Amino acid sequence: GVRLFMGRTRGCGGEVMSGDVVVVGHHADPRVRALLAWHGIAHVLLRREAWEHDEGDVWMLTFELACPKAVVDGDLDELVATTWAPETVVRAWAPIARTLGRR
Repeated sequence: GVRLFMGRTRGCGGEVMSGDVVVVGHHADPRVRALLAWHGIAHVLLRREAWEHDEGDVWMLTFELACPKAVVDGDLDELVATTWAPETVVRAWAPIARTLGRR
């Protein structure tokens, strides 16, 4: 139910949302564009569910959407090659994701 568009996004971090619409700005790196799309989708989902959240929560959900824990337990190089997020993000997020939900 989230609609995603490419367009101008002046004065923001690279994506804007309104209701269930996310507009992602143009960026030369398609993996950065994908990360911005995931970030906009995370904003929409948290707002839709009326969760009290801040930007840190949105980024945590962004990383989980882009690189879910269900797939981070495999080979890291394969994950980097197949995940639509910048390599630095995937390599930084994977060790964190592997610890989520563990006590």
